[in-house]
Amino acid sequence: PVPVARRRKTRPVGTPLRYPAMISRTVDECQVSQLKAVAAAKGVTLNDLYLLEMFRTIRDWNRAQGRGRDDQWLRIGMPTGLRSSLHARMPAANVVGYMFLARRSGACDRPDELLAGIQRQTSLAVNKRFGRIIVTGLKYVQKVPGLLWCLLRLNGCFCTAYLTNVGDIRRQFHVRFPLQEGRCVAGNVTLEALTGSPTIRRNTRLAVSGLTYAGTLVICLHCDPHCFTREEAEQLADSFVSHLKQNSSSQTSSNAVPQSNAA
Repeated sequence: PVPVARRRKTRPVGTPLRYPAMISRTVDECQVSQLKAVAAAKGVTLNDLYLLEMFRTIRDWNRAQGRGRDDQWLRIGMPTGLRSSLHARMPAANVVGYMFLARRSGACDRPDELLAGIQRQTSLAVNKRFGRIIVTGLKYVQKVPGLLWCLLRLNGCFCTAYLTNVGDIRRQFHVRFPLQEGRCVAGNVTLEALTGSPTIRRNTRLAVSGLTYAGTLVICLHCDPHCFTREEAEQLADSFVSHLKQNSSSQTSSNAVPQSNAA
C-alpha cells in the first residue's frame, strides 16, 4: 500500500506538530444521530461508515498532492478486540488483533460498492478467529531469531492508516456512574471527555480514533509530525469530518418531503 502523501519531499514549512501530535474534532449529537440513521438505512454499522470516509479522505488528499493514481492500493488497519469473559478481571491492557482492509484508490469513486465490500469484510470481525490471524503470524515469526527485528526495520509501508472505533466510552466501564448531562460523575470529579488514538510507525503516517461520549463523537487524528505541519493535520481532520457530515446530510436530504406545486 501507499502512505498518506506528503506535500514536500523535505520537511514541511509551517507550524510544527509536537508530541503528542494529535488533532481532535467534535461531531455534535444531531449529526451523530443522522449518521446512525444512514447506517441503519444502508444495513451497515457506524464503523463501516467511518472506514468508507477514511478511504475517501485519504484518496482525496493524495489526489490533491498529485500522487493519487487509481491503481494504487490503500490499506486501513482496524483493531479487533480479543477480550472475552476470561479477561474480566484482567487489568488495563491491549488484548487486540488487527483486520486489514485493502482497496484500490479508484474504488472510492464507487462509494456504494465500496461500502458494501467493507460491510462484508468487517462482519467477519465478529468471529474473533479473524482478529487472531496477525497474532498467530507474529507467534511463528518470533520462532525465527532476528526475523521480527528485521521485518520491523523495513522501510516499506505496511499500512496506509489505522482506524479504531472505541464506541461509547461508558460501555468500557464495569460499573455504572451517576450521570450529569450524560457525563460520568465520581465524587466531586466529572469526566468531561477522553481523547486518544493508536500509535503509528514509519510510513504509516495517520491513525484515527472515534470515541462517543455524552452523545457527541470525538474524532482524534494522530499524524506523523515528521511529515505534516499542524496546518496540514488540521486540514486532514477537517476533511474527514466534512466527509462524515456530507454522509449524514445525505440522509436528511433523502428524508425531505418535496413541496407540492399545486395551487
